[in-house]
Amino acid sequence: MTVSKYGSVITAALLAVISAACLGIFAIERQRFNLEARDHEERVQADQEAELYQAWLRASRWDSVRMPLVNSSQEPKRPSELSDRSVWVKSFQRSDVRLSGRSKKYGNASYAVNFVIGFHDRASASFAEYLSKHAKPEALDAAVVGQWRFLNVQCGAEKMDGPADWAVADYTFTPVSSKPDLPLQKLKSDD
Repeated sequence: MTVSKYGSVITAALLAVISAACLGIFAIERQRFNLEARDHEERVQADQEAELYQAWLRASRWDSVRMPLVNSSQEPKRPSELSDRSVWVKSFQRSDVRLSGRSKKYGNASYAVNFVIGFHDRASASFAEYLSKHAKPEALDAAVVGQWRFLNVQCGAEKMDGPADWAVADYTFTPVSSKPDLPLQKLKSDD
């Protein structure tokens, strides 16, 4: 083999090594890009879920729901013998909130929020003590267990300019016949 043939073989070998190195670098960069894109997508998804939760949390707070509920005349009446009331809300599910567009007033996201609130009325401790002495055990059990009534609540929540500022309006309440199958968390209690 002549020197020019050796030079051609060495040049071809070097070109093959350089091509393989370039392909390896390209594969590594592509993998890094894919990891960064996936990480960015996960952060965007986490931010969206946090905003959904914040909309639900603001809409389901007792101080947000109380006045619209009173004005709607949908709050269940308390039986006279059951004087202690606690109010509960069905725990957050992502399906309880959906994006409904852009807020015309604030220019930010607007959400439709749906949740269930429960009213648990039961006898006060003093009345239960009285019943334990003067009534049948069934009456005592019924008073201690109490009564549950549920309302489905729908409203709109608009994100304002501040990081934790929300405007919630347009509450509608409809009775629900059965207890939700998800856990409840307490909003307020009279005891």
